[in-house]
Amino acid sequence: MRHLRFGCAIAALIAPVVLQAQETTASLRGDVLSDAGAAVANATVTILHVPSGTRSVQATDASGSFSAGGLRIGGPYTISVTAAGYDAAETIVAGLTAAEAQRISVIMAPAGQTLVVTAGRVQRSSITLSTGPATTLNQDDIAGIASVTRDIRDLVRRDPVAFLDPTNRSISIAGQNSRFNKFSVDGVQFSDDFGINQGGLPTQRGPVPLDAICEFTVQIAPTDVSEGDFQGGAINTVLCSGTNRLQGSAFYTYSDAKLTGDKSRGVNVPLKFDSKTYGFQLRGPIIKDTLFLSVTGERLREGRPADFGPQGEGFGNPIPGLSRATVDQVKAIAKSKYQYDTLDVPSSVLEKDDKLVVKADWNISDDHRLSATYIYNDSSNYQDSNGPNSLSSQTPSLALQSNSYALTETVNSGVVQLNSEWSDEFSTEARVSYRDYKRGNVPYNGRTFGQFTVCTAAVSDVSTGGGGPTGCNIGTPTVIFGPDAARQSNALATTNFDVQLKAELSRNGHTVKAIFERN
Repeated sequence: MRHLRFGCAIAALIAPVVLQAQETTASLRGDVLSDAGAAVANATVTILHVPSGTRSVQATDASGSFSAGGLRIGGPYTISVTAAGYDAAETIVAGLTAAEAQRISVIMAPAGQTLVVTAGRVQRSSITLSTGPATTLNQDDIAGIASVTRDIRDLVRRDPVAFLDPTNRSISIAGQNSRFNKFSVDGVQFSDDFGINQGGLPTQRGPVPLDAICEFTVQIAPTDVSEGDFQGGAINTVLCSGTNRLQGSAFYTYSDAKLTGDKSRGVNVPLKFDSKTYGFQLRGPIIKDTLFLSVTGERLREGRPADFGPQGEGFGNPIPGLSRATVDQVKAIAKSKYQYDTLDVPSSVLEKDDKLVVKADWNISDDHRLSATYIYNDSSNYQDSNGPNSLSSQTPSLALQSNSYALTETVNSGVVQLNSEWSDEFSTEARVSYRDYKRGNVPYNGRTFGQFTVCTAAVSDVSTGGGGPTGCNIGTPTVIFGPDAARQSNALATTNFDVQLKAELSRNGHTVKAIFERN
């Protein structure tokens, strides 16, 4: 499926087109006025991102206005304004976000004169203009959020109109189905293209480490024409870049059965599992003020405890009427008659999740900045075949591990983006992104065998009624082994390639934006 789209917006007018873009840079607009309220033309505005030394220099137009785009998110920023005949003015903006356009107003005092105002000698004010209902989290906000699963969906739930379903971790925003949301990471579309996963993401546990995120935004009704291709919410993630300061961090978490309860309602539950998560981040300069690198990694190794099992072994959900001796008998017959290993009750199946994010930034000049991001995610999670385990006293059943499968997901993606300021009024952004996604269904003992459903009753007890000669009487347990029919050839692969060119012209307080995108 290919799409070719054009979009154009003038001032607050939005063209009725569907774009998949994401804003990954910040913008700063403002006015420079004299103490008498007159516009100060040709004033030099220097915008400095303090952590990285990234600099943007603008000149005000005849109306005293300036507009700078393609800026790094975060901060702090130092804004300096100089003009002939006036004292220099300087202010600090704590941080800029991709979801909001920051606007400042600067009043210049004539050189050598004293201008007395309440806030100081030179008055400056900053007004944040909202672009629509949005929740924005910076790196400090994210660090203060507890997340047992370390999943970005735990960040989405901070939005007041977002709901996280605890049964399948799907995200509903503004009452919409989770498949109608849009997930983007540094401009790469990370939604679930095929619509299989309930959570709306292509991976079960989230595509990037939380430590790699510098800004996270949930938008419900963005006014920017760049945002589109969703009905619920636009969930945008901007990854951290390196700075002039070399910094690193690492963490390790551990849990096992001994750190959990072993009894439920008086029933012993001897769980068998452990969980280990490792992570690190390294950020810093390769060439100070010019070239930066940020690397973040995370690894999970976790054993999944059994949910169901035969009676008498202390499982949290024992199958009515099914003993360990009966399970062993079924296994032995399958081995001797068909040379097939049914495996046992899946008591501690290993699950894994590996994530790696690498981001490089190059300040080519004050007017041109290039960034490149690579994202890798490889995971494997235990899945049963459509829930064959049953605690019903009418139709009790137990599926052995050979009837289950590993859901494997691998994502390789990358994006290269060039932001350029060609003049004080005209800027462009060029972005090329790629995402390769592979999803596998791998039975734990291969695909070369069929699914067996074994009635555990003696032959003389087998019903010959509506269930046929292999049916069980009501209340007789069944044991299921071997891969189900859907596992024989169930696999999925998708590839996304996207090219976007954006041009923006700001003049006399108006902005014209044109977008070309091919996906």
